Amino acid sequence: MAPGSSSRISKQLILFTSFACLLLGISSAQSAPQSAEQKTGTKRNQAAATPSPEVPEQLDKVADVQIKSAVKVLQEGRPGAVFVIIRNISNVPVIIRQVDVSIDGKVPTPDSDKDSIKATLTEFTSGQTILPQHVHRLRVDLSAAGQIEEGAHLLLVQVHLQWNKDNKPLTGSLLASHDFNVEVLGVSGILSVLGASSILFLPGFLAVTVFLVLNRLWAKIRQGEKFQLDLKSPEFWMVVLTLSLFAPSIYRLVSRVWLGEQRDYLKGYGLSDVVLIWFASIIIATVCWGLYRLIRETLVQYIENKRRSLANYGDSLEPESNDRPDELLDKLARRWEWNSLSLYRKLQIIRNPTAAANSDSNQNRVKTFPQGYPEYVEIRIDGSDESYFLIERAPRQAAQIFVVPPIEYKYIEPRDGGPEAAYERFRTTLDTEIAGRNVVRIAELFVEGERQGWLNVNWGKLASGEEKAPRFVRPAQLQYRPDVRIMFFQQRQTG
Repeated sequence: MAPGSSSRISKQLILFTSFACLLLGISSAQSAPQSAEQKTGTKRNQAAATPSPEVPEQLDKVADVQIKSAVKVLQEGRPGAVFVIIRNISNVPVIIRQVDVSIDGKVPTPDSDKDSIKATLTEFTSGQTILPQHVHRLRVDLSAAGQIEEGAHLLLVQVHLQWNKDNKPLTGSLLASHDFNVEVLGVSGILSVLGASSILFLPGFLAVTVFLVLNRLWAKIRQGEKFQLDLKSPEFWMVVLTLSLFAPSIYRLVSRVWLGEQRDYLKGYGLSDVVLIWFASIIIATVCWGLYRLIRETLVQYIENKRRSLANYGDSLEPESNDRPDELLDKLARRWEWNSLSLYRKLQIIRNPTAAANSDSNQNRVKTFPQGYPEYVEIRIDGSDESYFLIERAPRQAAQIFVVPPIEYKYIEPRDGGPEAAYERFRTTLDTEIAGRNVVRIAELFVEGERQGWLNVNWGKLASGEEKAPRFVRPAQLQYRPDVRIMFFQQRQTG
């Protein structure tokens, strides 16, 4: 092969190689954009293949309902607020379709406005939407009015919700509750102060208490006796319970007149009922007490007029200045006996004057002085302090007070041939009765002893030697000497 041809072949190979490299570069440049588009398409396909978040079908995974309130005790006339907290815990909106509110599970009716305990939903319209992870608040107003039923009650709130899944609506409802107590304003404090356990016993408690207080107060004013009221006696509670059980029937009539409607506090009551029961009980008790005093005073006056015609009680039972010791003691015994009798027993005696005063075993004849009497006092007479005694409590604010001197008695022994045994028995009996201060027996024995000649009874003597006598004195003349111990019955030397 010629040298010239060999050189041409080499040049051709170089040109061909260069052209082939050029073509390869162009092909690589064109293939690069296609790869980028393929990668982008792959990513899009991968993104389209990733699933969307799942919408829950269970209601407890969609929302939650809670009740928050500071109302533990709901009082009449003092409303309270309860807040319903609805929380959307899902990733889709939730719609509130309806909210039902009830007390103690009672289904609302057209007459629910007349209920004494009300729960009213405020600031709510159907269709309100709660966004995902948001909270919505509703308010329920609680109130009590009229005749309420005290005690524990339950507020129920049912929330109906709706949400969508795959363009399909899902519904459900949640229930929340709140328990609270209902009471009438001030009643528990009033019952606690009075010691009444329930309003059921309030009318009788007040009526009997007022009646007894007025009666004791009247006696205190008239006679100055100590004012006492025993509210623990069985008789007291028997009357209280009897009146209290009968009172609801009367209250229905009273409420119709005063409140314009018939009410029954056994089914429920309000503050107006408590006020009406309070004042009605006091007014009725006061009227009854006034009628009682009028009837009693009329009856007492009638009995006093009839007493004067009785054999045993017809003469004066009031002590007098010229009474002998046995006469005074006999008057006291008969007067105390008469005063101790019930009005019914006095009427029986007036109707049958021959009947014994104490035929009734329940009537105990008064036989001794009142407790604390005779009470020693001194009176200034002719410059000397003389010994006297108050034999009973004087009426309050009395202008004059009756006082008596001590009683002196002297045994007289029988002469030769006398009944010494009977005398000794008499003496022993009298000493015993004086020690026991049995006024009835002492008066009888004084009369018997003087009739038998075994006893001499007189009033004590003044400092001048003259015999004392009972008398009426002004209260300012009395000098009380509680430190002095002097016997009312004084024995003199036997003669």
